Amino acid sequence: MNVDAETLASIAQKATSFDDALNALSDHLVDQSDQRPLMGLTNAETTARDNRAVVHGEAPGAWRDRMATALVDGLTGKRERGTEPLTVSRLAFEVCARAGLKPFDAADAISMAQHSTSDFSAILESALGNRVARAIEQAQPAIARLSTPIDREDYRQARQVELGSAPTPELVPEGGEIKHITLAENGEALPTVADFASIFSISNQALVNDASAARAFDSLAQKMTRGAVERLRQVLLAPVIGPSGYGQLMADGAPVFDAARGNLATAGEAPSLTALAAAVAAMRRQRGIGGELLALEPKYILTGPENEILCLRLVETLAATEVENANPLARRFEVVVEPGITDARWFVAAAPTQAIGLAHSFLLGQAAPRIETKLGWGTLNTEWRLHWPLGAAFLEPRAWIMNEGDSGGTG
Repeated sequence: MNVDAETLASIAQKATSFDDALNALSDHLVDQSDQRPLMGLTNAETTARDNRAVVHGEAPGAWRDRMATALVDGLTGKRERGTEPLTVSRLAFEVCARAGLKPFDAADAISMAQHSTSDFSAILESALGNRVARAIEQAQPAIARLSTPIDREDYRQARQVELGSAPTPELVPEGGEIKHITLAENGEALPTVADFASIFSISNQALVNDASAARAFDSLAQKMTRGAVERLRQVLLAPVIGPSGYGQLMADGAPVFDAARGNLATAGEAPSLTALAAAVAAMRRQRGIGGELLALEPKYILTGPENEILCLRLVETLAATEVENANPLARRFEVVVEPGITDARWFVAAAPTQAIGLAHSFLLGQAAPRIETKLGWGTLNTEWRLHWPLGAAFLEPRAWIMNEGDSGGTG
């Protein structure tokens, strides 16, 4: 876009400094380009339009973040007194005004905002993504409390770094040689990340109407959250249950829970003081690769709904009037009820801070799904894609003890 000599002279005359002149010229270019469709602008003119917020004190990224927060507040009924809530249609008008577009009505504003600038989609993605992320954080599967997060930067398989022999220092006689202990990546396989995704859609008619748009976003956020939490639950349970009911296969070819490891009860029975005592003893007897005692501290009792009341009664704090009636398990164990466990099995687990039994990974620390949006092509809808790369694996089978329960089945 060219600027005539008369305009340049006027800008130079009014400016009090070189920076003032540059700002005035930038505003002039933006004012001129705002009357033209975005697709007709040159790269320089597009940059000038995007930078107008910077000239006036707010960067485009900061403005989009502010709009996303305001949209979440508006859709959930949270706003400051005396202010109008930001709705999808109002957001569309804001985006159009920022781009210098003049829509006739809400439908025209949404259409213009969707086709002429990336701000509208970016704000919707951020608003919905933030809401889903917060909801997932508050609705974690119960079993996630027993799992340790491990960062993964790619999809490749990798193994845990492990000692080649026992770490116990040995006696060194005078002039004797100190034994070398080697660290190598020959341990158990770390969680391998896999892609999980789903696509949702909202009709354009639902977006135009503020009331229906709020309901649609609320329903969409709930469905995305529920689906993502259930997927995380299934991913975490897969290494625990495994194809045979005794957990995933470990590096030695045996499942996680195996009599030879000493982490599988000899007979299935319901939670009781006797059964729990046997599980505690089994965990405390666990030894490392060189025969050293691991000294693991039992912390959690993991169970499904079938044994929930039994486990809670087993460890509840009793208001005993006599010392001999006091419950020795009071405040000792924490009961974790995982609805994904659908049979009578139950587990005793050490705290993840003491031994990493179950582990899970998100790609590049993406602890919540990524939400992306685009216009539907075959239908008059806006499509939303949820994408979440994650995986889980068992790393230390000695940190958990399993009892198959009184049904004797591992289904």
